[in-house]
Amino acid sequence: MNDEADYRPVSTLAVTALAAGLFSTLALLSHTAWVVPILGVVLSAAALSDIRRSAGRKAGRLAALAGLALALGCGTQAVTATLVSRWISGRRAVAAATMWIDAVREGRLAEAMQVCAPMALPTPDPAAPRYGQTAAEAAFAALPVVEALTACASARPAMRGALQAGGDTSRWTVQAGLEPCGEDRAGTTMRITVAQQLVTGAGGMVDRWTVTGFGIEPDATALSPSRN
Repeated sequence: MNDEADYRPVSTLAVTALAAGLFSTLALLSHTAWVVPILGVVLSAAALSDIRRSAGRKAGRLAALAGLALALGCGTQAVTATLVSRWISGRRAVAAATMWIDAVREGRLAEAMQVCAPMALPTPDPAAPRYGQTAAEAAFAALPVVEALTACASARPAMRGALQAGGDTSRWTVQAGLEPCGEDRAGTTMRITVAQQLVTGAGGMVDRWTVTGFGIEPDATALSPSRN
């Protein structure tokens, strides 16, 4: 009879909160699972409230607290890892775009073309004047963006940062102002789309950033024939 008197049922909410806390580890693998730790925190709070209102008739406070700790820990770690990864990717995207800009400004067109995706390069015109260049280099040099950067050889464009493309940390649009290139370029913005790719290198898989598109705004006619 004493055992029966001491028995307290475990709160169903507490058990559910603990399960949600355990499944919160999925948030470390996918953004779509971020709802799990949020649900775990809500269930844990509801379980603790339910146990408190029961005036000692229900058990499970430790399970609810464990679920709360797991949900908070996994959720915080998932958000932090995502923010750090996004910051690093954004910095690398800007660095890749800056290297491409410098190559064009300094007349290293062949080097600049090597980091471009095929769809970002124009179709060569065999009849166009080459001035010692290959047909592909001549077509590349005739693009409005390349002409603007070539005229900006004495000053680097002002980098304005990068925007993540569609929530994908492997694709960024880097913006640069052409104001340093001359008064006629005031208010003109250049956009360079770069994408991260994993390629096989000497030491295994390495990151390679590729320019997939570029253009000038607000003059829509200055856009290159390729985008994204």
